[in-house]
Amino acid sequence: MAEKRFFKTPKELGKGGEEMAAAFLKEKGYKILETNFRKRVGEVDLIATDPKKQYVFVEVKTRRSSAYGYPEEAVNPRKLRKMFVTGQLWLALHKIKTDNFRLDVIAIEMEHGDAHITHFENLS
Repeated sequence: MAEKRFFKTPKELGKGGEEMAAAFLKEKGYKILETNFRKRVGEVDLIATDPKKQYVFVEVKTRRSSAYGYPEEAVNPRKLRKMFVTGQLWLALHKIKTDNFRLDVIAIEMEHGDAHITHFENLS
């Protein structure tokens, strides 16, 4: 039986969602390279490589309910542009010259302590 998780504050909910997303990706064979990469241009919640060695920049959205929309609906084109620029900056700072990367969103809906995770790949 899956562990039930309850979060009291929005900050706890966000942090818990990011931890669940990282564990979810690891189970799928991803390697987490960095979490919460923040610069003036933007932020990326998770930076990983997938089993095919492609770089993946991940936005994690966690919601307690869909009353205000689904988590993935909070990732708009402006957010994707910022993720793209921030991801390119991360690659440059690590002296990685590649165009082999993508933007993903992991949407997590919490219902009575149970997490429902949906992974949206390659939104770039």
